[in-house]
Amino acid sequence: MNPDPRPILRSLVVVELEMNAVDLPGRSAAEARAYLAGVTVPQLKAVLQWLEEEAGGRRGGAGTPSRWWPQACGKKRQRYRPHPTADAARHRRRPHLRCEVDAAHHPEDRRRTAQAGRRSLCQHRRQAAQAAQLQAAGQPQTLSRTKDPDRDAQFAYIAEQRAAFVAQGLPLVSVDTKKKELVGNFRNSSRAWNQRPVPVNAHDFRFDAIGIANPYGVYDLQANLGSLFVGTSHDTPAFAADNLAPWWVYDGRRRYPGATQLLVLADGGGSNGFRSRAWKHALQESLCDRHGLTVAVCHYPTSASKWNPIEHRMFSEISENWAGQPLVSYETILNYARTTRTATGLRVKA
Repeated sequence: MNPDPRPILRSLVVVELEMNAVDLPGRSAAEARAYLAGVTVPQLKAVLQWLEEEAGGRRGGAGTPSRWWPQACGKKRQRYRPHPTADAARHRRRPHLRCEVDAAHHPEDRRRTAQAGRRSLCQHRRQAAQAAQLQAAGQPQTLSRTKDPDRDAQFAYIAEQRAAFVAQGLPLVSVDTKKKELVGNFRNSSRAWNQRPVPVNAHDFRFDAIGIANPYGVYDLQANLGSLFVGTSHDTPAFAADNLAPWWVYDGRRRYPGATQLLVLADGGGSNGFRSRAWKHALQESLCDRHGLTVAVCHYPTSASKWNPIEHRMFSEISENWAGQPLVSYETILNYARTTRTATGLRVKA
């Protein structure tokens, strides 16, 4: 037999009314409690819906009152954390919400809490959420700019070009610029195995850095081999093109002798974007004119850079290799890139 959800919903409504500093239309605080004592479950849910709309749909947001729901239910101490923009007087009056406070709003709630023992606030709120058909959900990143009507056709064309170059044994590379890194004793996300933690700077100030590293990668899809070039100034179209030329001289033409065509997969923006005429001009000079290559470039659509193979086949492995280690020098960055290995055979030159 399912328990009556009305006491739990009633506690939820009363707490929301007080913490959002709102009253039911046409009723004082005392009249609201008397009204809530005899309402049905659908009416309580309607009041909760009204409170959600009254608070702007996002309780706890920058322009709304504080939200009382715990940040990590069941994982950390259940402590009320007010939003910094909420009324400080209310916070001093109710610094923390405990189950006993929630249960004191109505005699029936108090009896139910006494019978159940010292029920945690997290369990109390979880039941209230289930009764109100709420769910704890993150924020899925599914919204993007207006999709190009030719987006699917672009991916289909890229797939056809890749298949054609692979069938003929011609070189096929993916290029991109990795995230810029501050060079110095700065914190690097994640954790690493050490005998003792490595102390780093308390702040990531630019003037404390030796410089900024601009890692530019060239990944050979067929050979599963990558090359990383670390720049020390700016990520420019000339810098991007100048990295492709040495890759072809030292790796490409040795790995693909006699090849006269090259397919390059790149993002739609950045130093190698489709709008950059400087990059195309630099490719013409450094590869086509100097080495007699016919270079075909396929750009991925806008907001589709994650489909660029170098992102999840090379850059992700390098980031995992140096995770939790401060990049104290340019040589450190190069060493971590050179020692990147995977079970599928990835090797990186730097």
